[in-house]
Amino acid sequence: KALARRLGVDRPPALVLVTDGGKRHVLYTGPHTAGAMRRFAESRVGPPVRVVQGGLAGVDALLAEERGPGDVLLLGLFRDPAGDEEDEAEDLEDAARQLRERRPDAAVVAARATLGAEERREVSLFGARRWVEGTPAMVLWVGPGEEPAGALRLDASLEGGLSPADWASRHSAGVVAWLTEENFQTFAATGLPMLIVFVDPASDSSLQRRALEEAAAAHR
Repeated sequence: KALARRLGVDRPPALVLVTDGGKRHVLYTGPHTAGAMRRFAESRVGPPVRVVQGGLAGVDALLAEERGPGDVLLLGLFRDPAGDEEDEAEDLEDAARQLRERRPDAAVVAARATLGAEERREVSLFGARRWVEGTPAMVLWVGPGEEPAGALRLDASLEGGLSPADWASRHSAGVVAWLTEENFQTFAATGLPMLIVFVDPASDSSLQRRALEEAAAAHR
């Protein structure tokens, strides 16, 4: 019981990931399914940003990895991350670290890939994938699927003085979601106002959800 209290566990079952020789711990607040808990633990082991080899072929392999609803993939696309884009690569790593802290309810995978000239054109608005305006950039996916939730040029200033980490946190939370006691802090950490509708979880709330999605899309 003393250990549970020290780790912030007030009711079992609970999953706590302890790292750095016991100096740091994260209390998982996401779905208690075997797959979701496994992906969460795997995403927190190792460096904050994985290095993808093989250009777009490696990116495609990364996109093919399993992602559950709410899981986050943050991908940095670079020409020279160890050279004149080093500052932007550090911004990606900072965003990855902060996403880990702000999303204790989901797996967070961050990676970076170095692309050649033709590959950079393919992911640009002039290419087949149309992910980014240009590089260096980061692209974010939430849940399964090929369509990104957002993309950001890392060498451009953000409106409102947002940092890349703040941008990533806001776009990772989703437009509309079920709000619970466990995940409330995840949404509060975005710094955005929240429009909350209370519904009976046993009833059909699809009409209310569609109305919320339309309102959120118009004002996000």
